[in-house]
Amino acid sequence: MVSPNSGGGSGSAAAAGGGGGGNKDARGPAGANLFIYNLPLTFTDSDLAGLFASFGQLLSSHIQRDRTTGNSKGFGSFSAAACVLCGV
Repeated sequence: MVSPNSGGGSGSAAAAGGGGGGNKDARGPAGANLFIYNLPLTFTDSDLAGLFASFGQLLSSHIQRDRTTGNSKGFGSFSAAACVLCGV
């Protein structure tokens, strides 16, 4: 499931290795920052970026991981350069 991210926060759209994009704090315009949940636990930052590659330029993608185990928590975030899904 995908939902718009209201922005702000503490860098949840950070790219942590594996093809997540350039600037780790990169945020797109309003409506272009998505929080995605119910992801397969095997997903990587690159897998998440690949899901949205056809929608335009990627700024960052990140799968949240447990700090202790490094295992995926099943959710992440994605930021695009423009809000293609908004129709703007």
